Amino acid sequence: MISRTFGVVSPHSTIKLTSLQLVYPPISNQEAVWIERERDPDVRDALRTSDFYMIVGRPDCGFSDVEVDPPEVRFSIRVGEAVGARSAIDMADAVDPDHLGEVETFILDLGDKLIRARLDGPTEDSEVLAWFTPDKLAWDHANGHPGLDRVEIPAGLITYDLLYIGIASEGDSYRRLIESGHQRRTEILANEPQRFPGARVTDEILLLFFRLESLYMRTLDVEALTPEYFLNPREPDRKRVVKDLEKALVSQLRPSYNRTTYDSYPRSADGLEGSGLDRYGYVIAENMVLRTAVGEFHGSRGLVPGLAGDAADFVVVADSDVAVIHHQPGAEQ
Repeated sequence: MISRTFGVVSPHSTIKLTSLQLVYPPISNQEAVWIERERDPDVRDALRTSDFYMIVGRPDCGFSDVEVDPPEVRFSIRVGEAVGARSAIDMADAVDPDHLGEVETFILDLGDKLIRARLDGPTEDSEVLAWFTPDKLAWDHANGHPGLDRVEIPAGLITYDLLYIGIASEGDSYRRLIESGHQRRTEILANEPQRFPGARVTDEILLLFFRLESLYMRTLDVEALTPEYFLNPREPDRKRVVKDLEKALVSQLRPSYNRTTYDSYPRSADGLEGSGLDRYGYVIAENMVLRTAVGEFHGSRGLVPGLAGDAADFVVVADSDVAVIHHQPGAEQ
């Protein structure tokens, strides 16, 4: 429980809010195998900007009833047995802007897992102009990618069973989760049940790679100004923040495959306790819902990249107490 003094901010308070942002669309375990095999430098470099990750589960998904009415590709998104509303991608707007004005025709590859536009030529050598899996489509839609105004993202696509939270205490998430052998990832693949008949578990286990963005706030007491008051707060070491974040989310959300539950959090030797922060908290600045045995935790993407929206839940630490603050639909913002 959070203490009754949580809402009371003293005249000399330093508050830190850390937002989690995806560095790349969610990828299935199978896609992670392909990424490691192909060693695409762009994908690898993006994933190496992450040192916080989650392993989640969701029923198999895909595109359904795909049809073309140039320049549109129309389809529905299926998640398990549920089929969402009809959507449309305007491929003329969705192709890479660098090619606008010089591309008159392109090849469309359409399947239940991939919609792709590419230049004419051998598939293995053809330049890709735009590509969408269901998960990349949801990510691009949230990021305001052109040509996606008529895309409908079903709630089931961005709702996940939270299985494991992990960090790269040294290095990055790509090395920790993909390059190196990862015990929990292997255990999850061996033990998780099939979520949709006929699906492969390797397609229903997804990896989420996050980076951390921090925002500091300080209260101002005009009657007690000192030169030191205007100094920026000394930011804790990045890995110290990552370690504290892991403890905060694991202790409150209880993912089923995390063996250590950090019951004494926020007390810890390597977290943010004792860092000089009066309040600190964590929020997911992405449109998603994480489900665990203790309930749901909602993320929400704000209008400004890196900031969470009004529908986001928070994990907040104040006065040595920790609590999950849930967004209340319909509440005054």
